[in-house]
Amino acid sequence: MTRKRFSLFLFALAALGVPLLLADIARAQCASPATSTFPQIMTVCPSGDITYSAVLRDPAAVPCPNEALTMVFGGSCPVACNGVSVFSAVSGPTGIVQFSAPMGACCAGSASFVDVAGFQLAVVPLIVSPDLNADCRVDLSDLAAFAGLYSTGVYNRCADFNGDGILNLADLTVFAIHFGH
Repeated sequence: MTRKRFSLFLFALAALGVPLLLADIARAQCASPATSTFPQIMTVCPSGDITYSAVLRDPAAVPCPNEALTMVFGGSCPVACNGVSVFSAVSGPTGIVQFSAPMGACCAGSASFVDVAGFQLAVVPLIVSPDLNADCRVDLSDLAAFAGLYSTGVYNRCADFNGDGILNLADLTVFAIHFGH
């Protein structure tokens, strides 16, 4: 039975008053939060030129092709540089779905991945950006902020643009690539 037919079957049962006890069956979506993978850190740029991926898999770890996924940024951080804070995409044949978002700032837990039924599959614990001052430009003021963080020798997650747990030249390289955006 296809997913569409199964959804119609569930709708018919509900219309007849038959109770549905299993939330995952009623939801009838492919992606499982237990077997799908999502970024643990997202580096965003005001120009939206950084792409990151999620891999959608069902409970048996089989890829979910053609599955719609929405990424929702909540609150005032990160800053939406074009006014948009909700992005949707559809997974490819191997279950991979790719996003990019024109955003700035450093925030904890401000993005969630939601399926078509509105079920939250994951929350990204950290979002970082070379736009350290959240003015939607990567410019000299951000360079000064990065230099201040880098020169202390103390780890600061907001300047760890590649998410490797250390501040080093790799982070400066990411900053340099996005300078002027």
